[in-house]
Amino acid sequence: MTASALTTDEIFNHLRPLRVSDFYKRKFSAEQRGWLNLLCERYIAGPPEERLRMTKLQERQMSFLFFSFAKIMAVEAVRENNEPKILLGLASLAVENFSVDWRDSLCVLILLYHSAQILPFGAAIPFKKVAAISTPQSGEMFLTFLTRTPKNLDLAKFYVKGGTTTTANSTTSLCKQVKTHN
Repeated sequence: MTASALTTDEIFNHLRPLRVSDFYKRKFSAEQRGWLNLLCERYIAGPPEERLRMTKLQERQMSFLFFSFAKIMAVEAVRENNEPKILLGLASLAVENFSVDWRDSLCVLILLYHSAQILPFGAAIPFKKVAAISTPQSGEMFLTFLTRTPKNLDLAKFYVKGGTTTTANSTTSLCKQVKTHN
């Protein structure tokens, strides 16, 4: 059965047994990425009651899946010059709905922000678009994030270092978590 044939409940049932330790030495499978991608697409396109239901189906122990997916989207958006991936990453955080600790979400939100700033449309449009369809809690977080001073949007404040790599004859920005203590 393809991911698109699954209901939202079925996708969450597939994601629920996954644990952080499952991914210490491996990445998401194509199928797992497909499930998360489909959930985020449905979140963006779905009616308000379906979006709210998704945030309620998401459980605390699943938050790492949504953080990881959003982080992947932040990097791929820049590598592929693919603006819709910023929306998918933000939708992933909206589904997670800052359920564990809002500071965990900020570490990924800064990556999405910087990736969006590199792309032609900037961060304001996707952040406002996803804020408008999110729960009040998530919407406020996205909009408040946009009002931060440039000093408080510095990657180093989030222990992240920007970088570049050459792929397909273009230079793209990457964000990488850096260790800042001994």
